[in-house]
Amino acid sequence: MVENTYRPVGRDLKDYLLALKNCPDGDLTGELGIYDNWPILLGREINAVAEDFRKSGIWRKPSEDAFYSSKNIFDHKNGVAMVRLSSQINDMFLTDYGQGKVIESKNHSDFQKSFAKCALMVHPAQDPDEFCEGGSWARKMAEAIEDIGKYAIENNLPLCFPHSKGRNHRKSEDYSRIVYYLPE
Repeated sequence: MVENTYRPVGRDLKDYLLALKNCPDGDLTGELGIYDNWPILLGREINAVAEDFRKSGIWRKPSEDAFYSSKNIFDHKNGVAMVRLSSQINDMFLTDYGQGKVIESKNHSDFQKSFAKCALMVHPAQDPDEFCEGGSWARKMAEAIEDIGKYAIENNLPLCFPHSKGRNHRKSEDYSRIVYYLPE
């Protein structure tokens, strides 16, 4: 399904999803990279993803009068996280964009561009500094990210979480922390 000769060594998606469930809220950003404007690269056309989300029961369209109402924006069932779909793969969505990192970073970025057909940007649907009922905004984003990971696995879709190194490790050149799902 992915036709690039470079094959990155990265974190396994299923292991990462388990880590999301078990990680204390206070470590989600530092260890797993969860924060506002969190990109996901997916090997599926945007219209197909939007249709799948509409049918899923997990994602719902925002109200028509919402300032962010668009055919490509969905609210997560938890009411805190939202996702914006984009057919453009902006360089800032890629691993270590603008960091001036070594060739390994460029290999990852080039590989990510080679399979991604759309990008999903996950946001908290409210001010991240406000309290969220039932957990932190990062926890609610992690729930939405977990559902997107499960969606990729169930549909056998290539996926990358390019910013999954974690804030505590972002200056590290250990690219094995980047999450990939690359079905054959």
